[in-house]
Amino acid sequence: MSTSGDTLRSLAQTGEAEDLEAYIRGVSDRLLQAVHEVGIRETQKRGVAPAAPEFPALAEAVRISAEELLRMAREEERTARMLNEQTESADLPPIEELAPEPSLGLILEEWRAIERRLAATDPGTPEAEELLAAFEDARSRYADALARVADPAAHARPPRNGIPDGERSGQAGQMFGG
Repeated sequence: MSTSGDTLRSLAQTGEAEDLEAYIRGVSDRLLQAVHEVGIRETQKRGVAPAAPEFPALAEAVRISAEELLRMAREEERTARMLNEQTESADLPPIEELAPEPSLGLILEEWRAIERRLAATDPGTPEAEELLAAFEDARSRYADALARVADPAAHARPPRNGIPDGERSGQAGQMFGG
């Protein structure tokens, strides 16, 4: 399993500034989304009476989200310390000036739309539960997309028919007398 440090070192060594920038922006975006998620879950919990049967489950969801937020904040802190020690990162602009990965931006827009609808929904209702599930789905898709940005090699498509893409055309030529 690769760590954020392994990924960061690998990106810095390849010299691909765009990849490093996308990784840094993605880590920051994930942290902000986690902050929003804790807020959304806490807002949902606040709208339910403490004696309601769903109140403990909502409180647990807040705790789980807050624990994930803390884990991500620690990851970002490690990333910040490593970046600060690397000369390759000296020319990086502030994170807010880095463009998000296009697919991340689309998922983020969808996630925020769900978030707005959820904020306007009565807590504990079937609609709120549906929106929370959609929220989780968007969060998961965002995390998957971010992982692809952070480590593209680990998420490359497997070769078709056991033949890597770079070798397929050469073999076809050999098979057909080329």
